[in-house]
Amino acid sequence: MAITWTTRHFEEWEHHLSQAIGHHSSALLTPDIPFSSRTTVMQAEGVTAVALEGESCVHLHRWQPPGKLLLWLPRHGWVHDRINGQPVLAERGTAMLCLPGDELIGETTCSVKGVSILLSMEALGPSCRWDGFSRRHLAQGSEVVAAVDTAEQLVTAMAAEAAEATWLAGVLVEQLLFWRDLSETLPSDRTHGAVERRLQIRRAMEWIDAHLHEALWVTDLAEALHLSTRSLQFCFRQELGISPLEAIRRRRFRRLRRLLANTPLEKGSIESLFQQCGLSDSAITRRQYRQWCGETPSQSQFLAAGLGMGEAGSFRSQ
Repeated sequence: MAITWTTRHFEEWEHHLSQAIGHHSSALLTPDIPFSSRTTVMQAEGVTAVALEGESCVHLHRWQPPGKLLLWLPRHGWVHDRINGQPVLAERGTAMLCLPGDELIGETTCSVKGVSILLSMEALGPSCRWDGFSRRHLAQGSEVVAAVDTAEQLVTAMAAEAAEATWLAGVLVEQLLFWRDLSETLPSDRTHGAVERRLQIRRAMEWIDAHLHEALWVTDLAEALHLSTRSLQFCFRQELGISPLEAIRRRRFRRLRRLLANTPLEKGSIESLFQQCGLSDSAITRRQYRQWCGETPSQSQFLAAGLGMGEAGSFRSQ
């Protein structure tokens, strides 16, 4: 059964969230922006899902309690985290993992939507299987694409109180264990196709970053990598779960956000920063930026200036 509550009181939200996913010590970074939230808690056998929607920038600090693994699925906006000191940018299409004892410190953008999935560590096998495992970001690989897709299906099934939710939770556990084991295999132990795809993705990202200020087409990228357009599309779908065109758009928005955070208000117009990223300063682009980053370009710039989150700041400059 799903339980939903909405509130405009930050302390009430923090109290309810601590009850749902464990101790949560948070603080509002932008008290001048009205806070609002909607939280839905869903239960199935052996799994809890907490869907979150929030407005206003929040500083997060929590320790993952014993006995539970937490998987965060971003759906809108960004969360810039450090888990045990390791930086993680949680954005749509990826997932973030917290194991018992992990310390998470992070900051959200002005608007965030996502789901936290809590799984019992008992279902994930002996705890020693996770000892020394340091990876916390599920961002690349066909195994990651499959796990994120299963997690989304699980949340949908739990919201509908469907019987297959328990089965999907078991599938997700198996996929997380597979990802964990695969993460520690040597490249020589992986299939040639997987190794080659990851190499091509790395080369593609390097080429994209070097040409972000230009008008880019998928055919340009395929030609630079000496691949057919079909092979390039397959490579991106398998490793990242998105198209090359979507990957280019994400890289543009990441660079734009970094420039907005690190450019003093008086030294660079937003229009010129858009141009440096190969973007047109149009209403459509600004709307897409807000949908992806969780705030408008103007908010990114003013908040970075007001909160001191430029090069010397923490997460907003990443």
